[in-house]
Amino acid sequence: MGFMGLVRKHGKLLLWGTAIYFAWLLILLMWEGSLFPNSTTLNALFGDRSKPSSFLTSWAASTLDNFLFFILIGVALGILSFKNPEKDPVPTKISYLFPKTKKGSALAHSLQYEISALACVNTHQDREINIEEISQCGGYFKILTKSHSVIRNIYNNHKIANVELLFGMEVTDLEGKVEALGEVLGEIRDFNILSLEDGTMKKEPILKGTVSLGTHRLNCKLPHSVSLEPETEIICQTSGWFWQDKNHPSYYRTTRFTESTKFAFINHTDRDIKVIVTYLNIKKDREINVFLRRGKAKSKCIEKVISPNQEYVFEKSESLPKDIVRVDFKSDWDEPESFITKIKKAVTQI
Repeated sequence: MGFMGLVRKHGKLLLWGTAIYFAWLLILLMWEGSLFPNSTTLNALFGDRSKPSSFLTSWAASTLDNFLFFILIGVALGILSFKNPEKDPVPTKISYLFPKTKKGSALAHSLQYEISALACVNTHQDREINIEEISQCGGYFKILTKSHSVIRNIYNNHKIANVELLFGMEVTDLEGKVEALGEVLGEIRDFNILSLEDGTMKKEPILKGTVSLGTHRLNCKLPHSVSLEPETEIICQTSGWFWQDKNHPSYYRTTRFTESTKFAFINHTDRDIKVIVTYLNIKKDREINVFLRRGKAKSKCIEKVISPNQEYVFEKSESLPKDIVRVDFKSDWDEPESFITKIKKAVTQI
């Protein structure tokens, strides 16, 4: 914290201290006789001031000298540190943190890019996972996902030129099930950016049309980048559907620090569906494959049975980049419908 930072933090204390010291200086100068020497009131209060003692004169002079000295030093320090470090641009801050980095070098640009990316966070992220239907060909769920992410630049004075956004989807290779499920095994429907301009929310569609996934194309990634002004935010909205094999979980990955995350699971089928949500804290890319093979990771598992036309919400705060939420879907595939389920269906149809 610089000098001006200390002044702002302890401003009232410094002001009161200066005022008290100045008042004491005035009293000494009036007592010594340098101020208002002919005042009868002060003469009655302090006695004869025409011949002050040498001690009193020296004391008053020393006090005045100290007061002027600290005032001049304070003004000089204030001028020197008038520039607030927190308002320095990122390249200047990098030169403070890494003094041996040459300005304009490839390393300086790399550090600036990496540090700028850390200042772009999700204030909150909502995912709506709709279980649309269950295939009768042997254990496949049709899942419709919708996401709503609020992305904010937390810098106070630095524009992030390249905020990287990535929306991707991958479907399971369901070779041999094409006749039952159809050629299309998944579809990316929406990828939109919403931003506030002149008090109006503007929608920018990144994806024109839709992207179909199937045996011809099992995955798709849609990268995009935008610029973000200091302390401003945008909204990223995505949606898509896919057929999910009951024996293969789906994964939802966090790409940047997220203050709060919410998953809403909605069952649109006529059967009870068990949802198993596992939160995985993965620190490095190479650990992901280890987890997928061996299940080794710090995790928190939640199981919930969702009845037809019901909803379950799973919430978590402070997700780190590269954290993963794994979702498994289970249902009573081979069991006949229960009496309660039949009653629910009858009531729904009525």
